[in-house]
Amino acid sequence: MRSDDFFDVEKYPTLSFRSTKITSTGKDSYDVQGDLIIHGVTKRITVPVQTIGVRAMPGTGDFAGFETTFNIDRRYFGVLGSRGSGNTLAIDPIVVLHLIIGGVPE
Repeated sequence: MRSDDFFDVEKYPTLSFRSTKITSTGKDSYDVQGDLIIHGVTKRITVPVQTIGVRAMPGTGDFAGFETTFNIDRRYFGVLGSRGSGNTLAIDPIVVLHLIIGGVPE
């Protein structure tokens, strides 16, 4: 999946997400809308996020933990992976992303 026929990690070593809107959906749960960039392609998506917890960190202040799991269709980002299979999809195009995120207030 790291080859140039898939995610091409040599050319695109990272993916990024920049949030644009956060909406509370319940106690400790949110919908976070933002721009996901994979393989040089940007798509606006909304992902469900749960708060894991908040802890006081000496010298830093509060540190919050969050978790999300969501699916993307890699084809929407130009990640086809069909070169070795005669231009057919040999591997499911749905990729599951599971992220654990930590942050401190600005």
